[in-house]
Amino acid sequence: MPLVYPRSIPGSSLNVSAQDSFETSFVDYLQIKIYNSKSGNPYSYIGNSGNYGTGHVLGGGSETEGSLSETIYLYLPQQLKEQYSTQYQRTTLGAGGVGALDAVATAAAGGETDLVESLKTTAGAAKPQFVMDKIAAAVGTINTALGASGTNLDANSIGALVKKKVFNPYQETTFRGTNYRTHSFSFECQPRSSRESNELYNILNKLRRAMLPSMQDGETGDFTTQGDQNQEGTSTGDNIVNDIVSGSAPGRWLQIPDYFRLDIIRVEGTPNADGEIELTGTSPRGLKRIMQFPTKLVLKDLNINLSPNGPYNSLKDAFDSSVDYGPASFTMTLTFDETAFLTRESLTQ
Repeated sequence: MPLVYPRSIPGSSLNVSAQDSFETSFVDYLQIKIYNSKSGNPYSYIGNSGNYGTGHVLGGGSETEGSLSETIYLYLPQQLKEQYSTQYQRTTLGAGGVGALDAVATAAAGGETDLVESLKTTAGAAKPQFVMDKIAAAVGTINTALGASGTNLDANSIGALVKKKVFNPYQETTFRGTNYRTHSFSFECQPRSSRESNELYNILNKLRRAMLPSMQDGETGDFTTQGDQNQEGTSTGDNIVNDIVSGSAPGRWLQIPDYFRLDIIRVEGTPNADGEIELTGTSPRGLKRIMQFPTKLVLKDLNINLSPNGPYNSLKDAFDSSVDYGPASFTMTLTFDETAFLTRESLTQ
């Protein structure tokens, strides 16, 4: 059964009159699916047999139900931010670089070009700057010999001083790649019942465990299939890794943490007698126009403030003061990192 906070239908608060409540059977949530990294595949390239995601979407594709360990629904936080950023670089070609690359590009496109003649022309165009660079270097050597320091004369300086001109650097802006995205969500949690308090505890516990590795001993068969043995019973190279692993000390290995899928979904729920939503039997619908999370993600940071409003206060049972339901309020901030960069194919039209 999924973990949900809050379960109250918007407008069902007991502190709001019926005519002002604007009750609705539709609730929007941030859906967090946790996948087991051992039975699933958290990677984009490794283990995908050359198929890097459905429709060439890195980190995409569908997950097997067997690797899904938990589904969490949290209310949409007050701030939802989406950012896309790419990397560009100014590349200085110089006169020589422009001619050479132009000739190479023409040849690559199947055009007829005399590469040797093009390179000769390019060298001629670059000659003035080359000569002035040599002059600047010679002046620097003379100054050093005479004990002078701090000279920063170069070809452009000579051109500006002598001809009142500088060389065109022939720069192009070149694309370098797409930055990986980070998503941060902050939630203010104020449980209004013992059920909500227990639900929040379970949500926190699941998130804590999912983002941490687990300690494991060496196990035969983890890395390779069983290999053959020679007549002396000695293992051949096929299972040498298994031999090493099986002899590992206790706790030698760390199983990597789980990975995540995020989505913003709309659920049609029927409130129970307490005004709480039950998600059993519902069909969540993705709201792709709000935000899109095409790739797998990892939970990088989980920050919890147990006393956001001053001194710590806990919820006690009205009839048994020894029963503690946890903090009366706390804030929780989740920071996810996407595991692949985005392309046009990543986004839903």
